[in-house]
Amino acid sequence: MIVLPAVLIWREGVRLQEGEESAQRLRIEAEEASSAKSAFLATMSHEIRTPLNGVVAFSSALAHTELTPIQAEMVGVVQTTAASLDRLLGDILDVSRIEAGRLELINEFGDLEEIVATTVALFQPAARDKGLELTAEVRGREARGFWGDGSRIRQVLTNLLSNAIKFTEAGSIRVEADLQRSGDETVVSLAVTDTGSGFDPAEKERLFAAFEQGDSSSRRRHGGAGLGLSISRSLTEAMGGTLDAHGRPGEGSTFLVTLRLPSSAIQTPVESAREPPEKAEPLRHHAPVLVAEDAPNNRRAVELMLTIIGVEAVCVSNGAEALEAVRTGSFELVLMDIRMPGMDGLEAIRAIRAWEVERQLPRTNIHVLSAQAFERDIQAARSAGADGYSTKPIAAPEIHDLVRRALAMNDEPAPAQAVIRGAA
Repeated sequence: MIVLPAVLIWREGVRLQEGEESAQRLRIEAEEASSAKSAFLATMSHEIRTPLNGVVAFSSALAHTELTPIQAEMVGVVQTTAASLDRLLGDILDVSRIEAGRLELINEFGDLEEIVATTVALFQPAARDKGLELTAEVRGREARGFWGDGSRIRQVLTNLLSNAIKFTEAGSIRVEADLQRSGDETVVSLAVTDTGSGFDPAEKERLFAAFEQGDSSSRRRHGGAGLGLSISRSLTEAMGGTLDAHGRPGEGSTFLVTLRLPSSAIQTPVESAREPPEKAEPLRHHAPVLVAEDAPNNRRAVELMLTIIGVEAVCVSNGAEALEAVRTGSFELVLMDIRMPGMDGLEAIRAIRAWEVERQLPRTNIHVLSAQAFERDIQAARSAGADGYSTKPIAAPEIHDLVRRALAMNDEPAPAQAVIRGAA
């Protein structure tokens, strides 16, 4: 039996304690760094989305006016560019969510044919501009649809098509989709094949790394942040699937998505969603809409978009003014920003709800329009008493749709519980 001197035991204890303290410090530093990163992203998201909303909203409102062909073309370019910026911002936020393990998926009934058709249609103008033939085929239509996160599947397909068009200078791009049922699961397959620059097998894994493209010269030639494929693989894996790629330099490439989704015993019929957008018909016999927004450009943009459908807007620039307007006026809908000077949007919502309870008044429909795009922001709005939440930038068709739905809800018996509609 070996007996260690007391001094050695003491020193060992000190070393263990120091090791634990060091590990604790590292954990605290990592948590502080993560919090600082989240705060930075939240701030930058708000600061970028706020001016971007002005671009999207004004161009969208302008598109509903009488334009010459060349003016309509210029407005289209502005809208396309703004959509690209919005998509890039969304990609950056998704990277943060994925790294933090906070990516949320929803489970709803989706139509694969509709997702493919509408996404491909979105890229047809870009394909035509480059002289590319863009085609799509959907097999397995008799399966009717799937249960899963259709918006994330659309996001993956969007990234793959954007990548294919970017790296294809001549020839064609083909999308092949298939949906099959196998036992208690539904297998969704997507393949995007192009005749573009392809890639060397040694470069394959680098393609899926964040902020990477095939090579640095390729990035300079084609632009982009190099996030699309990385996010697409992460999203696919989060949905229990795989994303793989095959290609050869100068001979094109194929990106393959395979998802194994749980089947449902209830097969919900799927109606075609490929109908022309609803004409912006004026609304009548409704009270004004209160718009609480501190940015003058965004305030004016919302006002113009409401004017298109014949809805009067009363505008204020902060929460205190919104509260006073609700107390002294008559509004069926309040469009409320969150970050405003003085009393912010959440404080204003809470104050309005308290005033309604105190006076035993009907609940005013309050829908948040915010540049803050994190789930915690939506939950904070829900807790404050908001009925809906939309993330900026927001275009005229979205404003028109939410106003129509909100005013239609006001014509029906009040629901027992508020529902948050539209999440970022």
